[in-house]
Amino acid sequence: MNKPSLLIIDDEKDVLSALERLLRKEFRLFLFTEPLKALAFYKETPIPLVLSDMRMPDMDGATLLGEIAKIYPKSQRLLLTGHSDLDSTVAAVNQGHISHYFHKPWDNQELVSALKRAFIDYQRLLLPIKLLKQKQHKNVQLSQENDSLLQTVRENQLQLDENLHHSHQTEAHFVEIYANMICLHTQDNTGHNQRIASQARFIVEQAGYDSQTIAQIHLATLLYETGKLAIPQTLLSSCYDNLNKHQQTSYNQFYQLAENIMQPVDTFKEITQMIKHIPENYDGLGLPDHLAAEAIPFASRLIAILAAFDNLLLARKMPLACSFVKAKEIIEGQAGKLYDPVLVEAFSSLMENFNYSESAPIEYLINATQLRAGMQLTQDVHNTHQAVSMTKGTEMTQVNVDKLLRLEKSQQEALLIFVHTIAPSESGH
Repeated sequence: MNKPSLLIIDDEKDVLSALERLLRKEFRLFLFTEPLKALAFYKETPIPLVLSDMRMPDMDGATLLGEIAKIYPKSQRLLLTGHSDLDSTVAAVNQGHISHYFHKPWDNQELVSALKRAFIDYQRLLLPIKLLKQKQHKNVQLSQENDSLLQTVRENQLQLDENLHHSHQTEAHFVEIYANMICLHTQDNTGHNQRIASQARFIVEQAGYDSQTIAQIHLATLLYETGKLAIPQTLLSSCYDNLNKHQQTSYNQFYQLAENIMQPVDTFKEITQMIKHIPENYDGLGLPDHLAAEAIPFASRLIAILAAFDNLLLARKMPLACSFVKAKEIIEGQAGKLYDPVLVEAFSSLMENFNYSESAPIEYLINATQLRAGMQLTQDVHNTHQAVSMTKGTEMTQVNVDKLLRLEKSQQEALLIFVHTIAPSESGH
């Protein structure tokens, strides 16, 4: 253990020698007989303990200790004085701010004990400084560690964001491929799913839903016909009204079939439930669980309206397409029975944002197998040799439908047929 440093100043060499013999085992000693030299040394090397004689040439002990106090206020200053130096002792207390004084001749045990206590007092004075320095050092260390941790977090976050971005891109590409598979299997070139998915996104955005809910509803709408992948194409290509009861039951199961297909994918579990309950009726008489009103998921109630309206315009489940006015009338007529009346009203008020117009029917791109009597060509139909096979404006009768079906079959390549639906009153039926 290091010895405490002690500076002793006394102009009598015999006194210094006596003090050295007494104190050298307990303290590291610095001995001076001249106060000015001791002061010069102290300016370069502050020492915690100082023991000085009072009466010395050039500078008395009171003055010396006063100067030392200015250099290092925390030093512990002790004074040796004679019995007749009471006035000088008072001066030393006032000027030198001494912590203890001893009469000559001193008591050895008392002097050693007093010096040890003085060093303990000195350490107590240093403790807050040491603690402060330790705290400052610890703060610097913690700050550096914190900066390093923050940098690591930033780097990890950047990597996570990049991975998440790639993950979202991969998921988006997967959904796009999946949606295209559904369209290919159902032989649907009308853009039905993409269109109503965009409509669903617009409606829930207007309603102020959070981004996660908006994304889920958009995906559920885009993929709501997933179950049709498990239904034969021959059944899907037939007019729904021409199917027998057993076939219609099989067809209507595609909502539940979607659950079997999508349920194993964890990220699609909520979306699967949205799709599953689309055929529920608002009055509770629907399938599969006879849910009613608010018990039916919001997304399911919304998709049911959007899909039904677009299906009416496209004649996807009917032999004859409906006009805009008729389709709107049918949907509004089922409010409170099949459909949520609040959502029906909201949908009706937002129709102008979906490019639906009573005076400008929607144009759809289809092939010959999707043609229905009552549709009207919006562009010329060309064969593979680019010759016009049927002109723009032609109203589809069953004869015209059969003609284009034969043409498509003979050239073994799908025709590009652009049509819009017209009201029965406009077609003369």
